[in-house]
Amino acid sequence: MRIRRWSVVLALFVGAGVHAQEICDNAIDDDADGLIDLNDTTDCFCDATVGVGGGQVSSIIPNPSFEEFTCCPNSYSQLNCAVDWVQATTATSDFFHQCDYFPNWIPDPPDGLGCVGGYATQGYKEYVGACLTEPMVAGESYTINMSIMGVLADNFSLQTIIPIDFGEMDVTIYGWPTCPSFPLPFYECPSDWIVLGSTPYQADGDWDPLTITFTPGQDIEAIMIGAPCTLPASFGVQGDDQYYPYFLYDGLTLNQTALFSSVDVSGNTCTNDIVLTGHPDSLATSYQWYQDGVAIIGQTDSVLQVSANGLPVGTYQFLASVADTACVIAQVIIADPLPVDPVISATPTIGCPPLDVQFTDATPGEVVSCAWVFGDGGTSTDCDPAHVYTEPGTYDVTLTVTMANGCTYDTAYAQYISVVPPPTAAFSASPQPANPDFTTIQFTDNSSADVTGWTWDFDTIPPFASSISEPVVTFPSEPGAYPVQLVVENAAGCTDTVIAYILVVPNGDLDMPNVFSPDGDGVNDRFVPLDEYPGRGRLSIYNRWGQEIFSTTSITVGWNGAGVPDGTYYWIVEALDTRADIKYRTGHVTLLRGR
Repeated sequence: MRIRRWSVVLALFVGAGVHAQEICDNAIDDDADGLIDLNDTTDCFCDATVGVGGGQVSSIIPNPSFEEFTCCPNSYSQLNCAVDWVQATTATSDFFHQCDYFPNWIPDPPDGLGCVGGYATQGYKEYVGACLTEPMVAGESYTINMSIMGVLADNFSLQTIIPIDFGEMDVTIYGWPTCPSFPLPFYECPSDWIVLGSTPYQADGDWDPLTITFTPGQDIEAIMIGAPCTLPASFGVQGDDQYYPYFLYDGLTLNQTALFSSVDVSGNTCTNDIVLTGHPDSLATSYQWYQDGVAIIGQTDSVLQVSANGLPVGTYQFLASVADTACVIAQVIIADPLPVDPVISATPTIGCPPLDVQFTDATPGEVVSCAWVFGDGGTSTDCDPAHVYTEPGTYDVTLTVTMANGCTYDTAYAQYISVVPPPTAAFSASPQPANPDFTTIQFTDNSSADVTGWTWDFDTIPPFASSISEPVVTFPSEPGAYPVQLVVENAAGCTDTVIAYILVVPNGDLDMPNVFSPDGDGVNDRFVPLDEYPGRGRLSIYNRWGQEIFSTTSITVGWNGAGVPDGTYYWIVEALDTRADIKYRTGHVTLLRGR
């Protein structure tokens, strides 16, 4: 919940005279002037003459809105132009007024035409300070209300940039028992001064109300306002162009807390449990709540159940009266919380399956729970989960976070994770099979088109390895089957591997058919010798890439062609005993099933 709070103390609700017919707490435009209740400022106002607080709270800080000046500032570092204000420290703060020097990036001040400002960075802090018009008394509760604005500004021309990402600062008020001789010799915080109180503030580049309530332990005659002595590490230089956290102040109303009325807020719209609690002067005898200046009928207690009564966000006023002789008004703005955009990071975001990704929730602020949807059917409730993608594809990732205030936000990163399909490795070799008289083999790469790298392994055959796509290698003339491995890689680093054999076979004859048709008609259904094969031998069948697809030592049973498509295949018959007169026999056969 983002709360903006300020207090106005007024006295004697009057409506008598010209516009006596307007009743100021019935939510009706009684005098038909288009203005209801507090919005009718002519009829419904508190006369600042007598009663609780004695009118609008005066400030014991002199010239609290910087309207009085002895000279119009024409640059920065001119706080001495403001009446009753001085440079509090050696680090020079700034005075701006629309009479002359007023940077165009500063919105109109909330109270008048002037304001002051200073840097709040590691190693260099600027403060605004003054001697009080009357001392604060030890043991009494005091409240300072002000308007504040935080930006990033450069170190020379006070130009600003966004985003404002330096985090939260504890705006601090310091005190001193006597009125000192300013400026004090500080470029850092006034460490010898008494810290009276502080409250956290998150800069947003616009004016915001700020309240600090404190009780001094001794009488105080002078104050300074600005950064705490210790700042978060983020309060340093921002970006290459030397930008620093910078804060502006206006409307510094300081006085005893009893003179102020205020409203405390609990809950927020996300959890639907907003409650307002008014704190009036102790003399108050009756209360009335207003929403956008219009009385909320029946809400005459010091507590207003906003959510329970279905009331919307907006501006609420709390009015406390004293026997119809005086009144005090406090105002508070209830707004929906500033939206949070969940932030996702992942390593890696692209790769090959299985892709193991480490996700991280990088959402700013206090996250209390997370819910991930990874896009492939997987989910997780860890805030920093790991997830494995097993299938190629592009995946959207969604993160839903619940913040400490109960608000829930989600974000979807479209096509965030890319799982790249692996390449397909394939090659052919020619001639195959080779005879001992010609064993120089030309390799042809038949891999998929996305391949960017080749790694050949020829085992014991020189050159043993190669990284070109289509090498030429000479194999031994000794008959045999020589293994060759090809590993291919694509641009994403995905790989695939294929292994085949280069066949070197001797010349020789064996009466084998060159066509067979395993179609189940009982004729030529198996690939077997046409003549009786003497002795024992092994029949091996290879496809056109040199990969062995079938082997048997029952040559007379042969091969039935099961599980492979029609086409031409190479065969080798290898003698397994001495009864066969030729060690190797080779040839090719066409498998052709009937139509």
